[in-house]
Amino acid sequence: MIARKFIAKGTAASLSFGLGFKPDYVKILNGDTRTELVWNRGSVSQQRFGQTADVDGTKADAASAAAGIVLYDGEGPLTADSTTKLKNDRTDKKGDITNFTIDTPANKTGHFNAGVDTDVVGVGSKVVFSHDGQEGLTAVIVALTNDGDAADEVTLDVLPKAHLSGMASEVGKIYGMFDFVGASLGEAIPPGFTLGASATVNQDGDYLEIEAGCYDYE
Repeated sequence: MIARKFIAKGTAASLSFGLGFKPDYVKILNGDTRTELVWNRGSVSQQRFGQTADVDGTKADAASAAAGIVLYDGEGPLTADSTTKLKNDRTDKKGDITNFTIDTPANKTGHFNAGVDTDVVGVGSKVVFSHDGQEGLTAVIVALTNDGDAADEVTLDVLPKAHLSGMASEVGKIYGMFDFVGASLGEAIPPGFTLGASATVNQDGDYLEIEAGCYDYE
């Protein structure tokens, strides 16, 4: 079984995710409104674009491709930069950051030695710690105040090393909040799926928690 879980940002525009495979299922939770969209390949005709659920659990069929999900063949090379054709982004966003210092172990808080770029790093970003150049523990930022370079401004889901106040740990990489970003001129987008512009989960600026995968058929 192939599966990917990632965070994206709603735009209220059609979004095509270049996963690298065509999924058998997609589950999307809007982290702000708590509405859901679930799509399964091969569903009965009235559910072929997925099924929505509002905050109280009321379900409804997505009425069209624009309101739901369809498979995406991929395309490219692109003839212009795009904000709706999305590629997987695994580039390092740490900038001048070299270490993280624990301030309050009980709260799993600390700070970086330099500020992060808050346009790309924030809640959901993964921090990969390292030792002597070897990657080790990966933690997720669950809260960020300002740009993270003052005491207790960064909250992680897990702490590195011995959890001691004042202890600094080497930062190897920091990934962006969003796993998929707009592709650039000349880039090719692999296959995946397209989320329609009018899908109830696709609200401009909202966080989207997405899982997409393929089932084992043998």
